[in-house]
Amino acid sequence: MIGMLLTGHGHFADGMMSSMRMIAGNVEYCEAVNFEETESTEQLEVKLNAVFDKFNELDGVIVCCDLLGGSPFKSSVVLSLARKNIEIIAGANLPLLLEMSFARLSATGVTELADTLVDAARGSIVRFTMPVETVRDENLSDGI
Repeated sequence: MIGMLLTGHGHFADGMMSSMRMIAGNVEYCEAVNFEETESTEQLEVKLNAVFDKFNELDGVIVCCDLLGGSPFKSSVVLSLARKNIEIIAGANLPLLLEMSFARLSATGVTELADTLVDAARGSIVRFTMPVETVRDENLSDGI
């Protein structure tokens, strides 16, 4: 089993966890770590390490962060250097988390799963455009 660690600024992680559970139900081996405005990066790292320790016997951990380059991302990267089988993804969104909650059950490894998730997340970003009705003016000749 591959563990899921959600982290981000403010209550991003709790919010994403809540939304994921609303759709997918309770997800085993999934933890949220918030980075509160009043916390230092050292306090954040203590919380992240606690989850890594808790998931130590799993086949790996995927960390999903809110923002590339933010403190939750940087702290996760630094801590992962001393551990094995940890993949970190920045720019987490709900479709990515839902895909992870199911795909990790059949994934052969943490790296393969990370690649699958990034592809799924990219495909979930779309822009809605309202179709424009074609108005035909009967006074115009064909071709104009």
